[in-house]
Amino acid sequence: MLCNKRSHRNEKPAHCNEEPSRYVLFDLVQYIFAVAHRPFLAYPLPHFAYQWLGRLFEMSPFEPWTTRDKVERVHITDMTLPHLPGLEDLGIQATPLELKAIEVLRRHRTYRWLSSETEDVKPSKTVTV
Repeated sequence: MLCNKRSHRNEKPAHCNEEPSRYVLFDLVQYIFAVAHRPFLAYPLPHFAYQWLGRLFEMSPFEPWTTRDKVERVHITDMTLPHLPGLEDLGIQATPLELKAIEVLRRHRTYRWLSSETEDVKPSKTVTV
């Protein structure tokens, strides 16, 4: 069960953690597609193949679907470094994904799933820091 439901006393359930979790991009994309009730088909390729596709799309006269720079940004980690400020140091209060996912993704659902909640979706796997 996710943390979007509130009890009858308007409290968050005890299993909800206020601190946001870290996710692997693949698991997060699977979760997003599951919440939107859309099919997700992964097609894993080696890094050099993505670089080659990025170069190929850059040569297109139209807006490219992807670029080599975008491929590099997807493969770069977002780990925090000790000598750089974190979100809290900058005054940013992060909101857990499970609390906001349904608000944003509901409009992308197919017509028969518009009113359903996220309890039928298995939560995404988290990564320990």
